[in-house]
Amino acid sequence: MTPEWRKQYVRYEDLKMILYEAQKECPDDIEDLARRRDYECFDTSFFEELDKELNNVNMFYSEKLVEAGKKAY
Repeated sequence: MTPEWRKQYVRYEDLKMILYEAQKECPDDIEDLARRRDYECFDTSFFEELDKELNNVNMFYSEKLVEAGKKAY
């Protein structure tokens, strides 16, 4: 991992922890409808985090692309 790029990487470990926590918090003995409702709430928050990570990577890529274009000329 390139140290100066560390903040630009996707936080896979953090995202995995969110998934594990969601699994632990959802009891096995609840009805399917309630479980589905819990997972819908989780989906919203998880995909918001995932979207932040994707935006972070896209911004970094765009910046590096501009830098490379400037060096080429």
